[in-house]
Amino acid sequence: MTAERAVELSQRLLEAVGIVGWSARIVRFTDYPKRFGLCSRSNKRIDLNWIYLTDDSEMRETIIHEVAHALIPEAERAKHGQDEHEFAAFRKSFCESARAFQKLEAEERR
Repeated sequence: MTAERAVELSQRLLEAVGIVGWSARIVRFTDYPKRFGLCSRSNKRIDLNWIYLTDDSEMRETIIHEVAHALIPEAERAKHGQDEHEFAAFRKSFCESARAFQKLEAEERR
């Protein structure tokens, strides 16, 4: 997947699930090179690791994962961090994100 394509898909998915004013970019994580992505609420941005651009499936999963994190309300995230309570909310958000992502991909095939 190209960097441009990953950013475009991220931004389209963010908008599809009602998250506006956010951006996406491809980065090199020097602090933790194997990190797939990062959802930054303070910057309203999703960062995607450039090393996974070669794997379309992995990049799609990362985009969905980070968008789902963006869907979790800040109060819940701050209260629970990355624990099971958050992931229960994450799974619900993930399903919504995945459906939106599939819809976007179907529209592109037309």
